Amino acid sequence: MTQAIQLVGQLKAEFVSHAMTAAEFAKRMSVSEASVTRMFAQRNMTLKRVDTMLPATAFNSANWPRSLIANESAETSCSTA
Repeated sequence: MTQAIQLVGQLKAEFVSHAMTAAEFAKRMSVSEASVTRMFAQRNMTLKRVDTMLPATAFNSANWPRSLIANESAETSCSTA
């Protein structure tokens, strides 16, 4: 899995962990709920869009490298088991 896809997964997990619905997340980003659903389903968004998402999720970008490495390590250990 690419790191970009992992990042999108992290962002989605972040808004889900705050018990936020797609509708609430969309409202914070000033976009439609369908747009949020499509962004996460396609796993394809610009850095500008990611930058818009960060304040809406309160996701700490300083944790990205650690969380991506942790996810990558977990996937590797699962695939080799």
